Amino acid sequence: METEEQSAVMAENASPEQPAPESTGEENIKPARKAFCFSQLNLAIFYCIYLAVAFLVLLFIPDEHSEAVDYLAHYIPMYLVAFPLYLLISKPLETAKPEKQKMSFIQLLKAFCVCEFVGVAGNFIGIFVNIILSVLMKQQTASTMLVDGIFGDNALLFLFLAVICAPIVEEMLFRKVLIDRIRKYGNRIAILISGIMFGLFHGNFTQVFYAAFLGMLFAFIYIRTGKIQYTIGLHMTVNFWGTAMPYIAMRNKDFNEIIEALSSMDVSKIIGLVSDLKYLLMVSAGTYTFALAGLIIFILHRRDLKVDPAIAPLPKGKRFVTACCNIGCLALLAVCAVRFLQQLGIM
Repeated sequence: METEEQSAVMAENASPEQPAPESTGEENIKPARKAFCFSQLNLAIFYCIYLAVAFLVLLFIPDEHSEAVDYLAHYIPMYLVAFPLYLLISKPLETAKPEKQKMSFIQLLKAFCVCEFVGVAGNFIGIFVNIILSVLMKQQTASTMLVDGIFGDNALLFLFLAVICAPIVEEMLFRKVLIDRIRKYGNRIAILISGIMFGLFHGNFTQVFYAAFLGMLFAFIYIRTGKIQYTIGLHMTVNFWGTAMPYIAMRNKDFNEIIEALSSMDVSKIIGLVSDLKYLLMVSAGTYTFALAGLIIFILHRRDLKVDPAIAPLPKGKRFVTACCNIGCLALLAVCAVRFLQQLGIM
């Protein structure tokens, strides 16, 4: 048997434990490619299912139908058919949920202001791009769906869909389900993909930048807090301010008369309509006030915009290829491209 002295000598002479070799991340490429591919492919499948069901529904509806029926024919297949199936086919994919953290009311208020800032910035970019495309293509390229919805005959139905239904479904699609399945390989790339795909999914140049910037901000908040209810609440608040508030400000007003006066640049008519526009101008002033506050908050807190490192990091130089150069991403981009071409009148 070994004595205590012999054991001590052997321990001193033993070579120190060798550190494990540092991972290069190469071993994470294959599972990451699978996660990115199927997550994005499922979104493309979701949209194709929605299109197919909506097409079948419209086949059984008379050609002359109301705008309300048109809304329901498009949104019911999306929310009640395609969305549940999307959740079902996404369930087998491995998830890595963010840790849960609380946000105070003040933090949520600050987040709303930053939402307004990035939304206004994205909106201006969208307007600029639409002007360029209108000049080049000699046709109207801006989407009028939002304006028609807010001030149309079925405004209340549109507002219910935009303020209540859309935030819940879109946050589950592009934040909760998507991010939980790809953030393991990098929070930053998950934020970028969530935002960009959310923007492209809107299918028009009016909303693409606005939605992409907001999508990235919502993705950042979800990853930092792990609570989808925060982004759903912020999304609802942003949509309420941008859609319901203009409706409230302009209810009982002749919107067509206002548009005609502004289009004709008839100064006397415009001056005569100032009283009709005062509440809408107050809403617009509120928007830019929130946006200015959001810019200041963003600058002051820019150093806090940090996320945790990847659980299974990918090698530098291979992150974009792994995340985007796959069948799922290409399928989703193809679906989004069809929507853009339809808006431009090419398809």
